[in-house]
Amino acid sequence: MFNRHMLPNNGNGNMKSNQNPSFFELMDLAKMEFDKILQERNQYQSQFKDCEAKINEQENEIMKMKEILNQFENKHMEMERQYKQEIKKLKMELDNAGMSNMNPDIRMRNRFNENIPSPKLNNNRDAYMNGNLQNESPRQKQIKTEENHYRPPPLPQQSLRTNNKVMQEQIITGICDLDPDKVPNEYKREGIDWLVVYNPKAPRLLNVDLVHNLEHDSVVCCVKFSNDGKYLATGCNRVSQIFDVANGQKVCELVEKSTPKDGDLYIRSVCFSPCGRYLATGAEDRIVRVWDIKKKQILCNWAGHDQDIYSLDWSKDGKTIVSGSGDRTVKVWSMDTRSCILTMMNENDPTMPISIDNQMKDSGVTSVAISPIDGLCVVAGSLDKKVRLWDTRTGQLLERFDGHTDSVYSVAFSNDGKSIVSGSLDKTLKIWDISPETLQYLSEEIKDKSFFEPIVTKKCRHTFAGHRDFVLSVGFSPFHQFSNNRGDGQEWVVSGSKDRTVTFWSTNQGYNGDPTAVTQFMLQGHNNSVISIALNPMGGMFATGSGDRKARIWRYTQA
Repeated sequence: MFNRHMLPNNGNGNMKSNQNPSFFELMDLAKMEFDKILQERNQYQSQFKDCEAKINEQENEIMKMKEILNQFENKHMEMERQYKQEIKKLKMELDNAGMSNMNPDIRMRNRFNENIPSPKLNNNRDAYMNGNLQNESPRQKQIKTEENHYRPPPLPQQSLRTNNKVMQEQIITGICDLDPDKVPNEYKREGIDWLVVYNPKAPRLLNVDLVHNLEHDSVVCCVKFSNDGKYLATGCNRVSQIFDVANGQKVCELVEKSTPKDGDLYIRSVCFSPCGRYLATGAEDRIVRVWDIKKKQILCNWAGHDQDIYSLDWSKDGKTIVSGSGDRTVKVWSMDTRSCILTMMNENDPTMPISIDNQMKDSGVTSVAISPIDGLCVVAGSLDKKVRLWDTRTGQLLERFDGHTDSVYSVAFSNDGKSIVSGSLDKTLKIWDISPETLQYLSEEIKDKSFFEPIVTKKCRHTFAGHRDFVLSVGFSPFHQFSNNRGDGQEWVVSGSKDRTVTFWSTNQGYNGDPTAVTQFMLQGHNNSVISIALNPMGGMFATGSGDRKARIWRYTQA
């Protein structure tokens, strides 16, 4: 029998169901679980706040560290600026207090690289000359091994103090005194690793930009544009390379395979044929090579020089190549006969006194340039401080230009072929006007050329000074016609120096009592000597080759 009195009473006489205790228990469990979750949430919130506080604390510490680093960086930059000024001051003091008396051979060794310390002229001198200095760092050994391969032969030891006195007596018609630390910021333009300083005293006519940076595996000894301006050739250790000017890509590499892979063969000069199909190269092995660029094969191998070849140039008609060598000769090579057809020797200069024969033995040719108009003459710069103009048909000396007080390292013709610019180890460049008598001779107005007497010119049109070290390369820009009635046009003279700068000089600016107005701008674009410069024949671009293993293409446009 079912007994209802056995069921629990709720106090109202109603009986509870057997399910009611289970429901309340579940509610209590749910409440306990909720309280537990709430407690964990509060705990997590507390941990989050602690982490957030620690992060803020760390951020504050990082900001303080950044502020300290900025302070250190500013102090470092200030110290670097002070050190540079002090080094510049010491260099000037050394130049004025006896560096000019240093043996020229040592000066030759150091002219392309400022990382090699100037040696003490004591018992270690012979060791230095032979490359056996003790305590020499591996980097110095590498630089000496690489750089010294393309130095011209040494000049005879002589005192240059007299020459410095002569320099002071010369009229300087252009001075570059642009100090980046002193020129206002509005006259400076800076790239990632280059700086242009415009001359506040001259009308701003040009803008300059870096177009391409061409990395090389060794020192870039020479740069040269093709006649159409589309390609740039460079010469370095064992290889000549050709780059597309438009995109900076390497399009050709010419390697002399007969040279051992571990051997050195520095290409000191490169030159395109007028048609652009061939490239002539001159190197320290004393051989002129003419390459077929498309086939990457040697077309001609010309031996004849007794010492390193330092310079080449190709005639406008493409028929002849001229070469200059440390053996004191200029040679003319024929593309028709593929042989040397003429040799001009500095010893045969009839204008030189017989009493200085010993000096003539050290008159190696460092630079040559053939007339851009008709190829009838070639100008040559030499270690004996002279610039000579030779007839390429007869080998006769036409004119000699005297005025530099140290070796001439670079020469170039103006666009009309009537003027010459020369750069020298005396840290100046000079513009010479070819004499009317020589121009008359070249114009064929003088029929009987056997009676022509060579001219000696000692007065130049311009002397530009301001480079702080040797002037290693010079050139004339193509004639630039300005728009907007900004003048009749401009032909710039460009110079590259061991002081790592490139300078643009105005040839239009006459000497008006302020030679500092002649410089248009100074470019600091390399970390080592600017060994070679080249102007694009089409205008608007120039190239530089440096001891920092870089060739660079720059654009200059109308401001």
